[in-house]
Amino acid sequence: MEIKKAIYDIIFSYNDGELLEKRINFLKGSVDYFIVLNFSDSVSVVQDRVITIQIDKPYKEFSGEDFNKIYLDLDSKFKFRPEDIFLFSKTYEIPSSENLSESYKLLSVYPICINHSFFLWDTSKISIKKSVGTKIFNHHHFRVSPNIFQKLVSKEILWSNSYEKFNSGWDVSTLCTLEEFFQRKNFWGIDCSDEDVLQSFQTPYDFEGRKQVDYEKTEIPYFLKTIKPFSSVRDKKTFIINFIQSGDTDTIEIFTNDKSHNLIHTVNYPKRILYGNGSYDLFKKKYYKNEILKPLSKMRLIDDDEIHIKINSELVSSEFKYFDLLKNSPSELF
Repeated sequence: MEIKKAIYDIIFSYNDGELLEKRINFLKGSVDYFIVLNFSDSVSVVQDRVITIQIDKPYKEFSGEDFNKIYLDLDSKFKFRPEDIFLFSKTYEIPSSENLSESYKLLSVYPICINHSFFLWDTSKISIKKSVGTKIFNHHHFRVSPNIFQKLVSKEILWSNSYEKFNSGWDVSTLCTLEEFFQRKNFWGIDCSDEDVLQSFQTPYDFEGRKQVDYEKTEIPYFLKTIKPFSSVRDKKTFIINFIQSGDTDTIEIFTNDKSHNLIHTVNYPKRILYGNGSYDLFKKKYYKNEILKPLSKMRLIDDDEIHIKINSELVSSEFKYFDLLKNSPSELF
């Protein structure tokens, strides 16, 4: 007969308030006990099966020794068995209750990682890149590796092939105001620059400059569907693209009238042998025009931004929006 595993959700919490309560209510059918490590002065959730432990130091000073002491105290209370399972995450890293039990089957000699869909300020938009959040281990892992805390928070776990990855749930860290996210970022040490955060807040890109994609899956929990969008997309701008042809080196200069964006891109043509038997000069002309998509992708334009095309500072066209360039080949437009 299979022994029933006890499931413990260890939650690192900082000023999460309502989100913490909603996470617990969402997962309480899949979890036996919630262990909330509260790093703030705010009142934690008071419910049956919820144990709150007050942490009186910043997260950046919280060590594996601190974690082990808490864990061993809990072990004295609950008498953990080797097969008992522990979720390990911050409040905003929420696994899905629908397929969580499936992830337990992947547990082996190593813990596993949960890849979350990463919302960008709005439950209708996500990054194309998953966010590694929740980790799952069992009591046996702790007994054979007492430094498990350091392993679970290290960056090695993100790329190591030893740790199985499983897709489940959502990273909702940006479903808040910009000010609240900066507080969250600074406290937990979220790895992104303030400039990238602001760009993401004002444009449809994630923190690493990837275009957001629509998220229309119906299985997101109701409490997430009710959260209003927080992003504030900036007003459209006019971008001037100047193709500068100067002998051996062709460049593309991109700037705005308000000088808030400026970039110079050097065009590196493929070697003649790579092109084949066609006209290399004709190929270069098309390649030159299409090359504008490279530098533009780095500048995080929005679809409605207007594009003015110049060649050697002479205006050629002012009829396009960035959306037009994305949906068509630039060399066919002008």
